[in-house]
Amino acid sequence: MSALKTPGLIAVRCELSLKDKGPIGIGHGSTVISSLNRGLDRAMFSCLNGSLMSAINSACKSLDVIRLESAQEQATKNIVSVEARRENDDGEGISPKQKDLLTSLIYQRIDNEEERERRLQEVQSYSRDDASEMISSFITASQR
Repeated sequence: MSALKTPGLIAVRCELSLKDKGPIGIGHGSTVISSLNRGLDRAMFSCLNGSLMSAINSACKSLDVIRLESAQEQATKNIVSVEARRENDDGEGISPKQKDLLTSLIYQRIDNEEERERRLQEVQSYSRDDASEMISSFITASQR
């Protein structure tokens, strides 16, 4: 207002903020009150609405940045999680699900009791890859 020095100038600043993030959008609106403006109320409301629309416009841009940051953080967490899982899978023993499935397949497919017991004892020493191969071989054999 001091820069323009226009008589009858009214300027409004509208600030939108999130509770925990502070201001996310600032808008400005202005109008001039003069004898040309018949409705004072109408001029004031258009000034207020203009500042609100300006603040919303800048807030949308700020919210896009916030969303992108959170999406990038989530993507980084997912990548780290997948890499950690891969590192843990390498060289690890048989998973509980693999053990359960392989045990039930051994009971279903092997009739010889000695052979069944021997295989059941070996299950504990299998790696995840070995267990996968064994499960595949049982399933492939049953499909023939």
